[in-house]
Amino acid sequence: MVAISTHTAFPILRWMQQRRIDRGETIWLDDMPGPSPTQRFEHLPEVSADLTPNPGKIRKKARHMKVEYPSTTYPFAYRQPPISGNTINGLGEMTPRRAEHVFFGDSYQRAWGKLDWYFQVMEPTFIHRLIVRMFWQDRRRVGPVAHRSTIFANPQEAAKSIKQFAQQRGAALVGITHLTKDLCYHDFDPAFTYAIAIAIPMDRDEMLHTPSHRSNREIMRTYLD
Repeated sequence: MVAISTHTAFPILRWMQQRRIDRGETIWLDDMPGPSPTQRFEHLPEVSADLTPNPGKIRKKARHMKVEYPSTTYPFAYRQPPISGNTINGLGEMTPRRAEHVFFGDSYQRAWGKLDWYFQVMEPTFIHRLIVRMFWQDRRRVGPVAHRSTIFANPQEAAKSIKQFAQQRGAALVGITHLTKDLCYHDFDPAFTYAIAIAIPMDRDEMLHTPSHRSNREIMRTYLD
């Protein structure tokens, strides 16, 4: 299904939206085809996001980047912006609570799903191909326990072995921690005791061109790794 969308639906939708942009029309995200938002926050005040660009002096180029800053005039807009991400995740609240989702939903039905959907539609096909490959790899993200177990003298020895294993396969940094509910989204209760976090280096020369398709390719390539 994802592969079909990559080579048929997304290119058609991207062509339709680009034609409207070329005509100088505004892409109203509220009217974008695709799933309608279903995420609700009855327990939070309905404070719409302020999407006005920040005023002030903006350099033509970032000090360490090779491309100009993107324009703050966008071809897309909301008639009625969704609830602010600051409100969703408790800016100013004094009582801790678990995080809520804002972007990058697999169903595009979150409060900001239309913007998420727009960004996905407008990505070039080579990015979608990388995403398809990730979906294919991800099908085995929770597999069976290995038939052969390795006995370690203590948790420190086990951690050392895991970190070496990851570093031999390209990880620059590896960390291990107890996985508690407060570290997870509110709707995810993990059936695991530990979490292993890894950092993979990205090509600096490519990332100096952020934001661009060039740097986006490097980001997606690293996610795939």
